[in-house]
Formats: sequence, C-alpha cells, structure tokens
Amino acid sequence: MRIIFVITLLALALTADAQSGRVAPQPGAGPAEAVKPGVPVKTLFEEVNGYNKAKFTEYEAKKIPYSEKLRLQTEREQKQLAAKYAAAAGARSDLTTD
Repeated sequence: MRIIFVITLLALALTADAQSGRVAPQPGAGPAEAVKPGVPVKTLFEEVNGYNKAKFTEYEAKKIPYSEKLRLQTEREQKQLAAKYAAAAGARSDLTTD
C-alpha cells in the first residue's frame, strides 16, 4: 500500500506544470548520478521530498541570492529527479509493500 502511494506521488509530480516541448539537459543542472539499484523507493522519495530544502540550504551557504528564477529552476530540477526516480522504481520487479 505504501509503495503504491509513493509511486503515485512521484507520478503526480511528473504531471505538474508540464512543458510544451522537450528541453535538452543542461550540464550541472540537477543530480548527475544514476539511480543505484537496491536503494529503497522510500529513500528515493525522501530525497525528492527534501530536495528543495537541501538546495536552498546549499544556496544560502554559497551566498547565492534568492530569486523567482532560482526557485523555478530548483523546482524543475526536483521534478526531473522525481521523474528519474519514478522511472527507475517503475522498472523494478523486486518491489515489496515495505
């Protein structure tokens, strides 16, 4: 039941603010590492859920000023990460109810 909720939540993140066309990935934009097999979906969800907070803490430490453009970019990166993790979770055959 919990896994279905997580996958549904990740899928809903994909549908919000859809773009009209594909955008080429930009170097340095968003997380670059691949999804490691065996990482629990709950861990992936928690990473996506805390992505904005972690990024804005990072921006604050680097003294990057807040702007609406920065917020939108960070939210776009979060959605891309959610899409990546949802695709990886959807491709797994070893999912359990944990």
